[in-house]
Amino acid sequence: MKCALILIPGLDPAQQDHYRDVLVRNLVTVEETVRVLERGDAGVPGERVVSLHVDGLHVDGLHVEEGSEQTTTLHVYEAWWGDLVERPEQHTPARAILEGFQLLAYWLHPSLRPAFTQSRFLALSLVLSSLLLLWYVGILTAGLAAIGADGSLGALSEHARAFADTVGGHAIWVALAGVLALLPVNALVAIAGFTRRYLTNMSRANETGIRDAIRARVQRVLRQTDAQGYDRTVIVAHSFGTVIAADLIAELSPHEDRQLQVITLGSPARVLAYRSRWVSKTLERAIASLVVTAWHDYYSEQDWMCSAMLEADRPNPLRQSHRLEREAPLADRLTGVTHKAYFRDREVLGGILALLDDVSPSPPR
Repeated sequence: MKCALILIPGLDPAQQDHYRDVLVRNLVTVEETVRVLERGDAGVPGERVVSLHVDGLHVDGLHVEEGSEQTTTLHVYEAWWGDLVERPEQHTPARAILEGFQLLAYWLHPSLRPAFTQSRFLALSLVLSSLLLLWYVGILTAGLAAIGADGSLGALSEHARAFADTVGGHAIWVALAGVLALLPVNALVAIAGFTRRYLTNMSRANETGIRDAIRARVQRVLRQTDAQGYDRTVIVAHSFGTVIAADLIAELSPHEDRQLQVITLGSPARVLAYRSRWVSKTLERAIASLVVTAWHDYYSEQDWMCSAMLEADRPNPLRQSHRLEREAPLADRLTGVTHKAYFRDREVLGGILALLDDVSPSPPR
């Protein structure tokens, strides 16, 4: 049997294929029947792939056991979209200050109040974004204080000095900068800024909206793998990649001759659905899609950036959320280390290999 696995990574500055290689390495490590055959293009134009050979597997639940004569070739792709993301370091100070106010206005919307109980990450992001905004104001204040002290601009220097005196002393901003240096503020602001642009499908000049551009990128990988005659296609999506996967699935026609198995890891989709009606509607369409024959979602209480993607009050053996039981220190939860731990979790890796079982899944009802 020949299978394709398409990894949709999350919002991370890592290089292309980084998480694909991490996933492949851990699949090979955790299961001795899996080995790397080669790295190449596997006949898909422009797409790099790792080919794995999976010796006889007998799948019992999520536990992979030896004993079957089945042999599977698995081609692992990464639908990378990181080059489409605009990073905060590309912003001028003036634009950073403006975006800071826009982020606060967007994320302090009353519709998000219930989400604070589900996502510590969301609450922490708002607090740190507020601090960063203050830091930008501090930079502006310091600049105006310098202009005022110079005195060479006449009335403008007087106004600048008056504003700087009103806002506060220079020592306050130095202390604030020291506090922010100890926290992952820039990363959180980058996530909040990109998420706002994605949910509103913002575009620059006459370009396509960011959400449409990312969907087209991932669709291209899926359609190119369709042409290779795979017996099974598995989508593995992590973090914000789960939102992209839901958008991709929701847009697929139920009349297409295609069946997908889906695994989602550490999804923020349910939290984002409080802020965006589009996310809520997209999730409903994706979960109900007849194209998806099995969907397993993994989350952890130790991961402050996610919640269960599939609703527990509507149990369905083909649509399940699995809570991973693990412990992690507070520092790992604060810095997002637990959010990246899915790629080395044995239950997750076993779940991926389980979808390669030769027993064809039944379509959802």
